[in-house]
Amino acid sequence: MNRVIIAPYNPFESNGIYAHKESGVSVNLKNSDIEIYNSTQYPLDQINADNTGTDIRSNEDCEILPGKWKLVKTGLFISYINHHLDVQIRSRSGLAAKKGVFVLNSPGTIDASYRGEICVILMNLGDQTFYMQQGDRIAQMTFSMRYAPGISFVDSEIYEKSKENTNRSTGGFGSSGVK
Repeated sequence: MNRVIIAPYNPFESNGIYAHKESGVSVNLKNSDIEIYNSTQYPLDQINADNTGTDIRSNEDCEILPGKWKLVKTGLFISYINHHLDVQIRSRSGLAAKKGVFVLNSPGTIDASYRGEICVILMNLGDQTFYMQQGDRIAQMTFSMRYAPGISFVDSEIYEKSKENTNRSTGGFGSSGVK
C-alpha cells in the first residue's frame, strides 16, 4: 500500500518532475494538487511534463462478454483534489483499437468531493470476450486545470432574443452538414 502525491507542475523547474511517491502516513499537502491512495501492489506510472496522465490498472480478474460492460475496481482512492483540477478517466487507445474495449462514459469525471474507490466502466464492442487480470492496464487518468464559470438563469424572453443573435440559432445534431 502506498500513497502517490501529485504536486503542481512548474515548467520553470529544471527537473520537470511533479509527481513522487511516499510510503509514510504523514503527507504534506501544502504543495500538492492531488493525493491518491493506492491500495494495490502496482505502482502508478510517474507523471511528468511529457505525459497528460497515468495508466491505471484493474484490481480484479474478470471478463467482459462482447456487447457488455463491467464496472472494474482499480484499488485507487483520491483523498484530496485541488478544486481547480479536473480529473478524468479515459480509454487507452491500444485497448480500443486492438480489442474494441473502451471507457463507456469517457471521459469519466472524478469530482473533487468524491472519496470512494475509482472504478472504470469498461465496454466491450469487440467480437470476442475480453479477459483481464489484476494488474492489467485498463484506462488512463488525466489531469487538467478547470474553469468554473458563473452561471446566470434567464427568463424565456431573454432566451428567445438570444436566438436572434446567432447564425445557428437552435440548429443542432448535424444541421451544419458534413462538408
